[in-house]
Amino acid sequence: MSKATFKHYTKFMLKLIFLLSFFPLLSGCTEVPAESAIAEQIEKIQTAIENKNSQKVLKTLSESFNSAQGMDRQGVKRLLLAYFLRHKNIKIYITNNNISYNPAYPNVATSESAVTVTGAESILPNQSGIYKVKTEWVREDGEWLVSSVSWE
Repeated sequence: MSKATFKHYTKFMLKLIFLLSFFPLLSGCTEVPAESAIAEQIEKIQTAIENKNSQKVLKTLSESFNSAQGMDRQGVKRLLLAYFLRHKNIKIYITNNNISYNPAYPNVATSESAVTVTGAESILPNQSGIYKVKTEWVREDGEWLVSSVSWE
């Protein structure tokens, strides 16, 4: 290899290394904002319940999930299966969805929503009215999962 070729090759490699050093920065710019990612997860949960798919709901729950009512992941599964067996159709209406995220705590967030659950029988039994649902979210392996839920 001639000296000129070696010099040209060295310049090319330095430019390539310089450009490649920016790829990690660029990939960080394309990350979905927490609020949008959580809103997408809420839609997935809504769709999964309406389609009576408890497995998809459970995929959105953290392994450490718990509810203020003392329910764990298995409790959620039992509750969903009971509703799915009891009601032919289930429709969920979510309004006033407010997602709170503080960049100082990048792996946690909260959301509050007004939720009404209806079925073929109109308002489901024990579900009369609009519920205020609060969820706590945790980011695990880049995915937002529900870690806790409470409702009133």
